[in-house]
Amino acid sequence: MLKQATYERTKKEADDSTVEWLLQSEDPSIQYLTLTDILNMPKDSSEVEETLRRVPVGPRVRVLLDGQESDGGFGVHPYQKWTGAHWRLVSLIELGQIWYSNGCWATLTFAMFHASTGCIDDVLLKKGTR
Repeated sequence: MLKQATYERTKKEADDSTVEWLLQSEDPSIQYLTLTDILNMPKDSSEVEETLRRVPVGPRVRVLLDGQESDGGFGVHPYQKWTGAHWRLVSLIELGQIWYSNGCWATLTFAMFHASTGCIDDVLLKKGTR
């Protein structure tokens, strides 16, 4: 069994190498979340702000917005698990992208419209009241 001091040193070295590996990712969203959620860097620091500006052109945001239609939706019900506008929007917000991408604004508008009108109509149709 490792002595406590040896364990702590080994754990810190492993943690440091893992964080370094995450920071070297080619995906800026992974770099952003590492800086903010693991290293607790302030979101207004220049390094975090610069990384956040690169996230919209990264692979994660591109995939989340892939297939977006002109109305901001994705051709499925907004609450369809993982592929609807709501679920994509949750991921985009987690990545800090709601303020940085026109596609995100379109998704937000679509999801909010359906939250206030479309989904109510769906519930009424299922109950047979419309």
